Amino acid sequence: MNTSETAAELLPEALELTRWPWRRREDAWILPAGGKQPREILVRATESEVRIESVLSTWDEIEPQVEEALARLLGRAQRGLCLARAELNSTGARIVANVSIQDMPALLPHALAGVSAGARLLAREVGILLLPEVAREFLRFLEKIPNHRVTESTETSTEQDKESK
Repeated sequence: MNTSETAAELLPEALELTRWPWRRREDAWILPAGGKQPREILVRATESEVRIESVLSTWDEIEPQVEEALARLLGRAQRGLCLARAELNSTGARIVANVSIQDMPALLPHALAGVSAGARLLAREVGILLLPEVAREFLRFLEKIPNHRVTESTETSTEQDKESK
C-alpha cells in the first residue's frame, strides 16, 4: 500500500476483496440491505480513515424516557459488538466503526461484519423502544437487575448531544 494514497482511493479495491456487494453513491459506498442485512451500510472515506455506519432508526424528537431506554439498550449491547460501537444522538441511533487507512486491508471485512451484526441484532429492538410505553416497561425491567448501569461510552455520547442542543 502506497502511504500517499488516501482511503477514498484505496477503498474500492478493499471492498472488492471483502466480497460484500456494494455500489457507489455520491461521496460514499453503499452495501445494500437484503437477506440477513436489515439495513444498508454506508461507507465513507476521509484522507486517513474509513467510517462504516448503519442507521438503526432516526427521529425528529423523542421523549426523555425513550432516550434513556435506548441509551441503556445500546450500552448493554456495546459489549458484544466486534470493532463497532453504538451511537445515540438527538436525531437517531446507529452502529459505526472507524478503520484507519493502515488497518483497512486487515480490518475492513471485520468492521463491516461488526456493523452488519450490530444492525441485524439491534434494529428491531431500537424500533420497538421508540414506543414510550415499551421504553417505560424496559426501564422498569432494568431496575430489577442488580448492579445495572449505563456504560460510559453511551452515557457520554448522549450527554454530549444534550450539550450541543
